[in-house]
Amino acid sequence: MQSSKPIQILQTFAAGEWKKFADYLASPALNRNEKVAEFFNLLLPHRNNLTDEALDREQFFPKLFPGEAFDDKKLRYLLSDLAKVLEEFLVWTAFREEEFQHDRLLLKSYQQRRLDKYFNAAFQLMEKRLQDHPYRDADYQSMVFLKEEARFQFNSTRKSHQTETNLQQVVDSLDAYFLANKLRYSCEILNNKGVVNVAYELFLLDEIQHFLRNRNLEQYPVIAIYYQILRTLREPDEPEHYEQLLRLLEEHRALFKPQEVFDMYVYAKNYCIIKINKGHVAYTRKLFDFYQIMLSAGILFRDGTLTQWDFKNLVSLGLRLEEFEWTKQFMEQYSDRLSAEHRDNVRSFNQANLEFHLGNFDRTLSLLQEVEFTDVYYHLDSKALLLKTYYQTGEWGSLQSLIEAFKVYLKRNRSISEYQRTVYGNLVRFTAALLRYKRGRSVNLNDLSQQIDACKEIANIAWLKATVEREMVQGATKRAKR
Repeated sequence: MQSSKPIQILQTFAAGEWKKFADYLASPALNRNEKVAEFFNLLLPHRNNLTDEALDREQFFPKLFPGEAFDDKKLRYLLSDLAKVLEEFLVWTAFREEEFQHDRLLLKSYQQRRLDKYFNAAFQLMEKRLQDHPYRDADYQSMVFLKEEARFQFNSTRKSHQTETNLQQVVDSLDAYFLANKLRYSCEILNNKGVVNVAYELFLLDEIQHFLRNRNLEQYPVIAIYYQILRTLREPDEPEHYEQLLRLLEEHRALFKPQEVFDMYVYAKNYCIIKINKGHVAYTRKLFDFYQIMLSAGILFRDGTLTQWDFKNLVSLGLRLEEFEWTKQFMEQYSDRLSAEHRDNVRSFNQANLEFHLGNFDRTLSLLQEVEFTDVYYHLDSKALLLKTYYQTGEWGSLQSLIEAFKVYLKRNRSISEYQRTVYGNLVRFTAALLRYKRGRSVNLNDLSQQIDACKEIANIAWLKATVEREMVQGATKRAKR
């Protein structure tokens, strides 16, 4: 029975939900199948051990059907009935948590029953609840539209010739709901294009952006924020879009649920990361400061957990800015806030990165051997760190082999986005040029430096530029001694 639908649903129940479902089954208005209630009561003592061993079918059957021969089909029918009641309970529970859906359906019922006095009272109550609602997200815009639609439908059935209607409010609230969602998901698609190689189509986006360009969006912070995110994604060379987005987030973040606030801040964070990868070094400190805001405000945490990517990004930023002591303290303080599933892998990779920056290259290589390539990100970043380590230690043969393997990986792996393929491909290409230089080939470092500055879209560009500069200084020193 462990693999059956009702048991799998029950395994997700919190302690209080077992009691709520027991009460639900006991209500004749909600459940009339007494055998399902009886079955559930037999399951209750096993709620902390819902395994096949504890839920033996042949032991349960005589308790449910005393005096009858074991019939597996009959038990399966009962499991199916339990599943149906459980699904109804899940819907009922979700509905009770959605106060505005309750209000909307109550308005509809009063309208159909022509109870005008009670419709008006319920409408005013819904308006008051919406005014007092703490959030102004797309869900809120949806409920404003449904409220206005209910009023319009009510008025339409009461008056044959209306001189004044709320039709404008219906259309305005529908537009607000549509724009909030259209912008939100369009931003998600544009953001995904830089990560996953998937083809998307976006209709009306140019028209929407043109429509919103000179609009006053103070009344709709959700539209204002996603419109500004859209501009950072489509017009990344205009830094004022990023600055305006930060101002909007600081001003309005209390109007959104924590998960959505986190997602909004991720867009601003990703903008800085892309700028850094394009050679705009000033954004390194901006991103570090931005992360500090998110960390201190608790925005970085999802259900109390710090994602492996934010942990990695903060470590990388601290190391790049040579904030070594801060980075050590951060890793010690927050590594326990990582999910248990990823904790060891994250610690190994980031400790390897720290050891690299401290010049402990043997330790770096040892720790990289512990990193599991759970996804394309770890694979790319581990190869990049290994590439830099081989160069720093002068292991030219190993570096040459890695360069060739890296090229093949970038070419063949279809899950790598074009952006990732470009920035890591450029890292490999310029490192290969440095390797040729170290092996005595004719490579003009001044030309190489200019090519890097012109290219900009390079992973680990700060290390690459510093390495070329160091080689140029060392070369000049050798020539001066001759």
